[in-house]
Amino acid sequence: MNVSNMGMRLFFKILLANGLSLQKIEQSTGIIRAELDNPRCKVPMNHFIKLAEIGFKVTGDDTLGLYLINYADKSHYGILTTLSMNCDTLLEACKCWPHYKKLSAEANEVEIREEKENLIISYANTSRYQVNWISEFIMNFAVTLCRKSSLYDINPLEVRFQHPAPSYTNEYKKVFKAPLLFEHKENALVFSKHDLKRPIPGANPVLKNIMLEQANALLNEQTQTIKYKDRVRALIQKNISSHNLDIYVAASELSMHRTTLYRKLNQEGTSFKKVLEEVRKEFSLKYIEQNLCNYQIAHLLGYSEPSAFQIAFKRWFRKSPGEYRRFSANQPGSLSQSENYMNDKLS
Repeated sequence: MNVSNMGMRLFFKILLANGLSLQKIEQSTGIIRAELDNPRCKVPMNHFIKLAEIGFKVTGDDTLGLYLINYADKSHYGILTTLSMNCDTLLEACKCWPHYKKLSAEANEVEIREEKENLIISYANTSRYQVNWISEFIMNFAVTLCRKSSLYDINPLEVRFQHPAPSYTNEYKKVFKAPLLFEHKENALVFSKHDLKRPIPGANPVLKNIMLEQANALLNEQTQTIKYKDRVRALIQKNISSHNLDIYVAASELSMHRTTLYRKLNQEGTSFKKVLEEVRKEFSLKYIEQNLCNYQIAHLLGYSEPSAFQIAFKRWFRKSPGEYRRFSANQPGSLSQSENYMNDKLS
């Protein structure tokens, strides 16, 4: 799963300002800074996570993700940001985000829904890396973009986060200037449609059309190169808790016949069942680390019974969920340790 370059360029900027050499950063992360200026550059998510980990360690700042967008200037803006800032209204800009979300990162899921006089923009990171700073960065980026584009101090009516309230919740209040909900079912910004109908001063229609052409070209290029197993993986990640998700549903969502999807996946050396198993395997560790019980995990992974999840987990990792929990208790740590455990067991 790949990500684009704005966030990475900001982390590079911070690390360089803190005295790290370019060579050391590139060697530690596998990311070549010069390549990030290419709009077609895509970097594996685990490399981005490594870069961020170094950023948090070097700065010692837990709020780095929340304030990451503050380090940006126009030189960091990509096609989607420039397009948004040249739309006629904020509402038009917001409606661009779901359509072009994959230009920012393959793991991004953005949805917009209208409820009476409000607009709700929900965001989900569908990768295995469920870290709070990603949603902090994305949510503050969206609010900051609205404020900068409109030259008006637009505040959300409500801000929702899936993760628990952090120790620095007061910083959230300063940033969003809105009621906050934590441990919610979604990450979301709730705006008044009246606020979003404000025109964007200085919007350039010629530049907007240029950005639209580039965005559509990149999106078409990306769509053609994304493997079908990755499309199926993204679909499963989004609907992981569904008990009715099968290749028929997946094929319908991808607007193709079941036999066509079966053939495409077979040509890529996989199957719907294998991809589903891979996603369940990844998410099972995430849910265990969140201290969910077997019943909750089974439900979230789309199993009909907890026993079905327990049998699958034992097959994947050669330990029962309970044994794995005891293993984790003796070796407390981060997501990377769980990945090492998984890799060790599968090697």
